[in-house]
Amino acid sequence: MRQSDWQSASVGNQLTQAWTHSGPAAAADAVWWLDSEVEYMLGGKYELVTSYGGWSDHVPYNVPALISDLAIKMQTRSQGTSVENMTAGLESYLHERGVAGDFNVQAIKGPSQNWMCSEVCQSDAVAVVLLGFWQWQSDGWTRVGGHWVAVNCAYPGCTELQLSDPFFDHAAEGLPGWAWGGMPANPTVHNDAANVSYDAYPFANALVPDARWVPRDYAHSSVVEIARNSLAQNFAADLESYRGSYSAAGAVYLGADYAVVIRPVAGYVTPTTTATGRPTTTPTGTPTATPTRTPTATATATRTAVYTPTPTPTPLPAEPLDVRVSSSSDDVEESLIDGTMYFDSGDLELGSDPGYLGDQTVGLRFQNVAIPRGAPIRAAYLEFVTDDIGSTATVVEIRAQAADDAPAFSSASYDLTWRPTTKACVTWDIPAWNIVGEKHQSPDLSALVQEVVNRAGWNANSSMVFAISGTGTRAAESYEGQPAAAPLLHVEYSTGQPTPTCWLHLPLAVNSFPPPALLFDETHDERNTLSEERAQRLNPEHPEWVYFGEFKERVGRDYRLYRHDVGDLTTQSLRHYTVLILAAPDRSLSDTEITSVVRFVQDGGGLLVLGDAGLREDINDLLNHFDVEFDQTLIASPKHDWDAYSFYVEAFAPHPLTRGLESWHTSWGGSLRVRALALNLSWTPPDAWKDFDRDGVQDPGEAVDSFTLLAVVQAGQGRVAVVSDNAFQDGMFSGFNANLMMNTLAWLTRRGE
Repeated sequence: MRQSDWQSASVGNQLTQAWTHSGPAAAADAVWWLDSEVEYMLGGKYELVTSYGGWSDHVPYNVPALISDLAIKMQTRSQGTSVENMTAGLESYLHERGVAGDFNVQAIKGPSQNWMCSEVCQSDAVAVVLLGFWQWQSDGWTRVGGHWVAVNCAYPGCTELQLSDPFFDHAAEGLPGWAWGGMPANPTVHNDAANVSYDAYPFANALVPDARWVPRDYAHSSVVEIARNSLAQNFAADLESYRGSYSAAGAVYLGADYAVVIRPVAGYVTPTTTATGRPTTTPTGTPTATPTRTPTATATATRTAVYTPTPTPTPLPAEPLDVRVSSSSDDVEESLIDGTMYFDSGDLELGSDPGYLGDQTVGLRFQNVAIPRGAPIRAAYLEFVTDDIGSTATVVEIRAQAADDAPAFSSASYDLTWRPTTKACVTWDIPAWNIVGEKHQSPDLSALVQEVVNRAGWNANSSMVFAISGTGTRAAESYEGQPAAAPLLHVEYSTGQPTPTCWLHLPLAVNSFPPPALLFDETHDERNTLSEERAQRLNPEHPEWVYFGEFKERVGRDYRLYRHDVGDLTTQSLRHYTVLILAAPDRSLSDTEITSVVRFVQDGGGLLVLGDAGLREDINDLLNHFDVEFDQTLIASPKHDWDAYSFYVEAFAPHPLTRGLESWHTSWGGSLRVRALALNLSWTPPDAWKDFDRDGVQDPGEAVDSFTLLAVVQAGQGRVAVVSDNAFQDGMFSGFNANLMMNTLAWLTRRGE
């Protein structure tokens, strides 16, 4: 949304060519969404957003004009948009559109987390939020600038907020959130409602005057850029007393200073026709879901009240705390194959124990973690001592148990991985351990520890558990091996003023949301493999026909890709992954495995199944749960390239999987049959046929039809995609076939949006 003509020549004397229009851009996002919602409820046109030219009101051409109109009404200048002008400008806009009687506009100072969820996300209201950038300087709190964002909604339970930010699009880069349309070549791509996104952030406590919360890890690696751009911009009358210059030597604190809400009055919409479509999506990145909410009666609009903020004192030093594993029952290894718990190991293999247990999860329990409930966590890490050297690539995930007082481990199968975990998760790409006895520290775990100590039932005598799982191997000392070198938890917390959520002069150290994990199964005689060695065994003359090497390389850039080559598919083993991939399985899944996979999908997982001509149709024992059936009969087409079984498919239904595709190449594939819940997304030409005798000729009795080749279904909280062919091996994983696969994985991993 950052059009080049929406810049100021200067902002005070501190910055030139700053982008100034976050206020009207965020407001445009909000009114566009609200207009779409009302039109859906009415089943017809509503006048909240109208055309500024000879085009439809919800096309890209209308976006710059809408933002410019709002900017004029809001008196947006080099110092951005004040809260008062935001409120007055929206009221003027509603009055000009003739809908002022349908809505109230209200500015709320320091909105609470509960208010955001109940008054915005659980009603028909829309809101924009002013995020302030603050510093603690010699004379107290100084506000150096601010930035407007639009609020999409909150996740269930109101733990995370969805923001549409006019300045950037981090979800398209793979960071938390939802994106459709890929990484934009420039910000104006999001003027098109077909390219939508939102960024997701957990709530965290604010420290600055009168603000109650902030979006944790806001802006990620772009936080310095956006803070510097926003210097001296976007204030309110009662914030002017805090206005000051930015100090490059100081930390910058963030706070949600204001929300401006557009709230419908009771009975503002009376449906006159039955709506059959969905609302038009938003211009700056907020996907519009089918509205199901009831308009909420509200009080008359009020203007911003003026408060007298009280500066907060200088932060106190952090209190250090070291807690070591203190019992042989407090460091355990759990097998991911059968859930067996091991308490007596002389070392702890982080990742995998290749000589004994295979893939495993390590559990660590620290007793009497003497941190006051709610204390701000400044730093936290786990420390290990090398038991055996190792240099193989090793990447693990660390989570904490979401418990007020984590109980001791038991011998019950899967006692560790069945425990609920924190939403925060830290990925550790562990370097080589080359010296026995050397100490190694994990990345910062503040987010995990903070989430635990913020729990209502936490107290200073509580125990804390961490679970560590991943790939590769690093061998650390255990309590049984050497008690004095057992794993250590180090925490620094404050008992005075809380630590800032963002320190803008430091780079982001921890990505608390690792890329989605994909499990590529090879335990059911799959015809495709991620292993070069297995590819040679499957097809010695043409291993490239079965090897997914190019797939592995490309997919591995955006996802964590794991190969499953031993053990059954169980509920416990699948819970570590986002998507399960079955690439042409030639051996049936057991009834227990089918039950586990179905549950995995219903609980929010993704399933991708690839077919192949001649493949055993036992896979239908699983697919029938999702209203899809695979037919192994070879499909031929007269419109082929080098043989009747290798041809390009050009027929598609509109869907995220088919976005941007002109065709895709199928080669020696089967077909699908879909029932009520499944969608047919791609199909053959109508003169294709089932070539039962494989002679390349359409013989009498061989069915001629347009056959389904690609289907999807949403089941419970999860998603399933089925492709009738496995044409993603080396040599074919390029062009539109690669695009189709990447679209499919993106759709499967975007759960809960």
